[in-house]
Amino acid sequence: MRNSVTFSRGSDNDVSTAKAMTKLVYMLIKGQIVEGEIKDELMNILYKQNLNQRLPRFLPAGVAFAHKTGTIGGFFNDSGVMTISENNHVVVTMFTSWNDQSVWNNPEARYQRVFEVESAIGRVGRLVYDHYHG
Repeated sequence: MRNSVTFSRGSDNDVSTAKAMTKLVYMLIKGQIVEGEIKDELMNILYKQNLNQRLPRFLPAGVAFAHKTGTIGGFFNDSGVMTISENNHVVVTMFTSWNDQSVWNNPEARYQRVFEVESAIGRVGRLVYDHYHG
């Protein structure tokens, strides 16, 4: 239901910011949250993310990206660590918000809007890669 706590932006919901997610991912990869096998297992889970239509969408084949996506209505997010080279990694987070109500009852228009938003997120991922790789 669109008026449920799930869609609330208030403190009654599990909310975050792009800055907080970036810090969380950074702390995870630096071993500041957990270390050793537990950290490795958490990273392996993030590397196995199946929804790769956002930040990693336009990355070159073989670029490792450990990430977690999130979706609630018109909020599409992705946060993770991109491997540029063996010794070069970039933490990147993208939070988006778009008006999904205008396409809510039109599956074709909703699918098109999702494609556009996820493609825009993917272009940001590629720009980050190109900036740090080049």
